[in-house]
Amino acid sequence: YIVDGAFQQTFDTNDRHTSAFRYVAKDGSQIFDSETFTLTDGIRSITFEFDDESAANGVTPGNLRIPYNSEMLAWEVALRVRDTINRPEIKISLDVTAALSDGTDGSRFPDDSDDDERDDLYQILYILP
Repeated sequence: YIVDGAFQQTFDTNDRHTSAFRYVAKDGSQIFDSETFTLTDGIRSITFEFDDESAANGVTPGNLRIPYNSEMLAWEVALRVRDTINRPEIKISLDVTAALSDGTDGSRFPDDSDDDERDDLYQILYILP
């Protein structure tokens, strides 16, 4: 922002300072069937498409399917998005890795299973180049 004609830089202590792209997942009820987003590593691009499991209408040819339903909470959608982006066949084509805001990527840093809900409510996904 600008103060007295000079640029000032401020940081929110809750923001990560990284070259990652931040994706904030929505509850399944807030996503519409066939909603898409595209990721690129600067060379190649892949379009991901949300596919409502109850609609059974598939995805546009060439898009990658992210299954969801309207009952899912944002953190559950974030897991689906992360896991889809981190599939081996995607990583061959696109040089990116997705991890939840707690650092879990589902493989090197797996989701915990300690039944503590408090640390499973992550809906922010970081996509790292």
